[in-house]
Amino acid sequence: MLFIAGIAAFLIVVFYIMLLVGQIMLICHGFKKDTTWGVCNLLVPFASLVFMFKFWKDEAQPGGKVTLIAIVGIIVCTVIALVAGVTGGIEASGGLENFEANLQNAIEEAETAPAETAPAETAPAPAE
Repeated sequence: MLFIAGIAAFLIVVFYIMLLVGQIMLICHGFKKDTTWGVCNLLVPFASLVFMFKFWKDEAQPGGKVTLIAIVGIIVCTVIALVAGVTGGIEASGGLENFEANLQNAIEEAETAPAETAPAETAPAPAE
């Protein structure tokens, strides 16, 4: 399972690169459409998403499609990496049965352990 998490992490990096390329394409297309859209795409958070959906049907806008594919890919790969990592961690601890037993033992130890108190602060020695 950790192998799958590693593959998903690699794909997340690939999708982030795709996202960067798509955003650059959207910024360029925004400046071609209008200077205001270009500046908004460059400086305003989420303005490029508004621009992408508003001008979705433009022929010269592959940046929107690349951006959308990258966003979906990042979300899917992140979920896969999290699930594979958790599953691999449970398998590494000896399976779900041992995981539950270890968790129960940890809870019991925490409940029976004496509460640790902070040492009392001492007053500083008077300066001579």
